[in-house]
Amino acid sequence: MIISNFVRYAIVLTCLYIALSYGDCAWNRRDAFLMRAGIFLTVLADYFLIIDGRFLIGIGLYIAAQVFYNLRINWTGRIWLPAFKFAGGAAIGLYLLFGQNLDLLTTEALVYAWLFGWYLAGAIHTFAGKKMPPVNGLLLLLSAITCLLGDIVIFTMNSGTAFSTRYLRPLSIILWVFYGPSQLLLALSSRDWKREGQGT
Repeated sequence: MIISNFVRYAIVLTCLYIALSYGDCAWNRRDAFLMRAGIFLTVLADYFLIIDGRFLIGIGLYIAAQVFYNLRINWTGRIWLPAFKFAGGAAIGLYLLFGQNLDLLTTEALVYAWLFGWYLAGAIHTFAGKKMPPVNGLLLLLSAITCLLGDIVIFTMNSGTAFSTRYLRPLSIILWVFYGPSQLLLALSSRDWKREGQGT
């Protein structure tokens, strides 16, 4: 199990390397910076979740990564939309933690779900509204969808049902069938594919 965890983490590190490997060959510098910052935080989060086992820190870093991903798709250029997302996430977290007395881990998970929901909606809007070059928008959308499917598997694994207990190992494999490709697609979503096609 320990070996498999390191293999999984190596997949995430590889995606970070790919994201950094094309340097300035990105379609937009701001977009590439925010994507790479998000993946870097995701790599840190996965270290604490997969290798170290400190889930509070891991999910907290996932939330931080979502901040960068949501800033990436803020096509209005206005501060009110990301401010609403982040203030809403903070308000939800405080309400659940202190108003409903939920534990911190569950609270973090729900705040992450709030931000990821906005990110998924933004990815759909980005692709449909052609806010990115077509290939980049498609890669972003596919990355968000496969990440969603992975999150659904994680929720199932942690649901505590007889099904999740019985099929925990197959579910952990299915998780990486979605999660690995989602990170790879994300890492490639800032590349200047038009320049690639021209061979320059």
